[in-house]
Amino acid sequence: MSLHPPSRYAWGSLGALAALALVLIWGVSATLQGAVALSERALPQPLVDACLLFLEETGGPVWGFVAARPLSALAGGLVVSSFGWAALRLAAALLVNHRVARRFSRVTGQVPALDRALRHLPQVSRGRLRLLPSDAGQAFTLGIWRPRIFLTAGLIDSLSEEELRAVLLHEAAHLKARDPFRLAVVRFLTDALWFIPLARTLRETFLRMAELEADQTALTAGGEAVELASAIVKTAQAKVGPVPAVSPALDSPSFLEERVERLLGLRQEVSVGFPWRRTLASGGVVAALVLFLFGAGEIPASPPPAVTMGARPMMTMPMMPGCEPVMCREMRGRLF
Repeated sequence: MSLHPPSRYAWGSLGALAALALVLIWGVSATLQGAVALSERALPQPLVDACLLFLEETGGPVWGFVAARPLSALAGGLVVSSFGWAALRLAAALLVNHRVARRFSRVTGQVPALDRALRHLPQVSRGRLRLLPSDAGQAFTLGIWRPRIFLTAGLIDSLSEEELRAVLLHEAAHLKARDPFRLAVVRFLTDALWFIPLARTLRETFLRMAELEADQTALTAGGEAVELASAIVKTAQAKVGPVPAVSPALDSPSFLEERVERLLGLRQEVSVGFPWRRTLASGGVVAALVLFLFGAGEIPASPPPAVTMGARPMMTMPMMPGCEPVMCREMRGRLF
């Protein structure tokens, strides 16, 4: 049995998120370059008050850019802080996964049901399996650089040999496609682009397509569609065990029903929808951010104040950089 290939939709969702992120990063880099150029133009050159000169030389470039381009500064701050927050959330999720993985151990000794299933699966290495002696019925794939397949003893006991073989082929497909790494990238980009309504839709699309792609790969490798559908139903009804933070899974009842129907041949098409309102809103947000980052709404710089030749302002001339000692002595002689 062959299903419509969903891999292009999974990669398309990941590519769309990456493209949005690159556009905003490009805008932030252009904003920073504009800030540097603006600060260079705004360096005070006329002979003004010494205190104002000191403030201009220390904090002037930054505050001058914020005052000249407040919208650019606000948009750049939003993008940079969002990417920083996404990095923290990803680090926390990977820490949760590490703690979950530590509860599992290598498969040692004889596990009769698992051994019988592996006997017909040369593509699944026993060394890539991790087992937890728990009554929960779970199977998932974890690991960014060296992914592993994690199983619970309750799942092995509840499935038949054919069902367990189908589950192992499904998880081996996640492992081969490095879905934990791809999902980590998608999670980071979605959190970083939280202000774009379409980002959440792209993440859900990736999760759905990654699961459907693994189902199809399992069938291509020799798994039985009926057995895999039965295993999905049993896993959904099983007791919940350790829940990883970054793992290829989408356990909503509607999607589980869609997977079972596709495996049983009751549904063939791949349903991918992007709500037009959310798409239009996302386009408006991206366009506004790009305009702001590239200097839209820049406040024209006011002309520098005229410098009068009064007596008191000239007292600050010795403090100016580049003031020659001879010149300073001559000016003091004229003033006093």
